[in-house]
Amino acid sequence: MRHVGSYRAAAYYLFTVGVISVYGGQVCPFLVTLSVGELALIVAVFLGIVQILRWPLMKLVVDAQPPMKQPGRQFFLDMALYVAAALGMAAYNWLTMGFPFAGSGGKLVLGVFTVGLFASIDLSLERERALVRFALQNGLRSLASREFSPLTRKFFLLATVVMLLFAAIVTLVILGDLLWLGQAGFSAETLAMFQRSVLIEIAFVMGVLMLLVVNLIYSYSRNLNLFFNSQTSALEKVSLGDLDVFVPVTTNDEFGFIADHTNSMIDKLRDRLRLQQAMVVAQQIQQKLLPSGVPEMPGIELAAACIYSDETGGDYYDFIESADPDGGSLCVIVGDVTGHGVGAALLMATIRAFIRMRLSMADGLAASLHDVNRLVEIDAGETGNFMTLFGLMIHKQSGRLRWVTAGHDAALVYDTRSGSFSELGGKGVPLGVVEDTRYEERERPALEAGEVVVLATDGVWETQNPAGEMYGKQRFRQCIAANAQHGPRQMLDAVVRDVAGFRGSNQPADDVTMICIRGLDR
Repeated sequence: MRHVGSYRAAAYYLFTVGVISVYGGQVCPFLVTLSVGELALIVAVFLGIVQILRWPLMKLVVDAQPPMKQPGRQFFLDMALYVAAALGMAAYNWLTMGFPFAGSGGKLVLGVFTVGLFASIDLSLERERALVRFALQNGLRSLASREFSPLTRKFFLLATVVMLLFAAIVTLVILGDLLWLGQAGFSAETLAMFQRSVLIEIAFVMGVLMLLVVNLIYSYSRNLNLFFNSQTSALEKVSLGDLDVFVPVTTNDEFGFIADHTNSMIDKLRDRLRLQQAMVVAQQIQQKLLPSGVPEMPGIELAAACIYSDETGGDYYDFIESADPDGGSLCVIVGDVTGHGVGAALLMATIRAFIRMRLSMADGLAASLHDVNRLVEIDAGETGNFMTLFGLMIHKQSGRLRWVTAGHDAALVYDTRSGSFSELGGKGVPLGVVEDTRYEERERPALEAGEVVVLATDGVWETQNPAGEMYGKQRFRQCIAANAQHGPRQMLDAVVRDVAGFRGSNQPADDVTMICIRGLDR
């Protein structure tokens, strides 16, 4: 970005030569003794000297600095060169022509300072535009520091300085004309000339200042347009799904603040998308851990439903073949890990692996859960997480039921013939709470035709409606009784619909898992 704005700086120097050559004769009785050409030559020589010095100084003072500091450094360098040129002119006039350094020289410095102020700001804005383009072309995201410098402060300072400079220059113009009037004497003709002179000179000053202000507004509008375009372009791409974009942060003002927050938003969206993609993968993996269907077994009909409140959850159900010596059994498992989400899913997958491994040894459900509990407590005991579980073993030949509960709610047994409910209950500590826990195995005869067993997690009856009321076990029983004459699949679908209707506009707060086992004629 070297030599940014060099031609623009040269144009400003030429403009300054013209303006000061006319301005000097209007405000200073000493400078008026010089012709426009003589004054223009003096101004051109000193501005030419600083223009020559500007090239090496730009490399040393501006280009060698970090990008964010370059606009400010360029402003102060150009401002210093203009002031140095003005002081040089004042010193030359004082030494060679005897013009007062403070009086005549001060007015000359004021005029050059005014033009130099606008030129330095404009050149600084040009450097800022070059920084934005440089950042876009080279993929540089942030060139700014964290120090905030509001635009309102800059605009206030600029407006204050411009008003003071305008007032000072107009005052000098009027004082110069009053001095001329005092020397020429008061008459109708001189008063008329005084009025015309004041009007013309004020119009000249206002015209020059207006030209500089309009040019500065145009220059700043170009910067604003560049900032807005980079911002809107990035947001449009984000809206189309492209998150590999950024907005260059090249200023410490409000636009840099907005760009920085836009980049932060894009980063968070990108992280969120990565998390969502990871959750989709985790969901697919967890779904693979659940049974893809229900097994067929003489004398019973099975159905299962599992609905997670998040992409992943802690509810678990399974159908595991157990090779008992007396003909084998089907083990039906329903479990519920505390909480839901990724952590619960990880613990669920771990316990699933322990259970499947241990049940393959075929020495009973209670003994298997004892060993599984010990392993879970070692892995997750210090986390405070645990799993409640209900395991039901169905003997393939006799249909006899044996079950163990590890802190889980009892399974419901509904007899469609009598319309009555009973429970498969028991006592037991959840898995992962106490290492050395013994579980009690209970049993009952095989299901008769018309009997229905329902295993479920608490996500069913703890579902809340918008009024904060819970679905409850009583309503759960009523729904089972109302639909038990249908098949297990239809009954579970009816419960799911009833729970969803009760929940209404509320989002699911917990996972819902159910298994229905219906007795058939053997």
